[in-house]
Amino acid sequence: MPGQKLTSARLVKTWLDIVFVIGVVAACLITLWLAVSPLVMSSDESPADVAIPVAIGTGSLRPVMALDEAGPSSGGITNPRIVDGRGELRFETPSWAMQFFPNMVLLFGIAVVLYLVYLMRAILATVLEGRPFAAANVGRIRIIGSALIALGFLVPIIEYLVARAVLAQISLQGIAVQAPFDIRQDTVLAGLLVFVLATIFGYGSHLEADKSLTI
Repeated sequence: MPGQKLTSARLVKTWLDIVFVIGVVAACLITLWLAVSPLVMSSDESPADVAIPVAIGTGSLRPVMALDEAGPSSGGITNPRIVDGRGELRFETPSWAMQFFPNMVLLFGIAVVLYLVYLMRAILATVLEGRPFAAANVGRIRIIGSALIALGFLVPIIEYLVARAVLAQISLQGIAVQAPFDIRQDTVLAGLLVFVLATIFGYGSHLEADKSLTI
């Protein structure tokens, strides 16, 4: 049974190693594009593809888009509308500034994920060494929990500000869209669960320290 657990830990660490390498490559490519894109776009005014999150309809916290009825409904339905519609607005633009900030948000997210993967790899390394309740792991797990909770609040704020700035520079017809603001409740909940795990690891680390002193 312990051998099977170590095998699982090795497989997870290998998978995290692959994710880490892919993330580093992606971050390098985005950084490279941000560095050379001003030259490329200014030389021939080649447009760049930009994507920003949007909310469909009007209303800041709960956007609503009213729909037109094609004719009388058999069920007596009135006032049809889409509530809390979310989507992604994609467009091409030769403006370097308009594609810089969305890419910076993406680069920021990748950087944070890479750091979290780095911490998880360090935790699994101690597990493979036979020291799962090492004191350093407690701090690492708490950092992961804090980062997840911060991301749950910080990323929506950044995305909202960037989307609002981009939408202020373009004019659309036919449908109302606006910058969305959604707290990542699942990310915040995951962070709280990780904090619970950190408490368990802290207790295990304390018991292991007491055991070593007793021996």
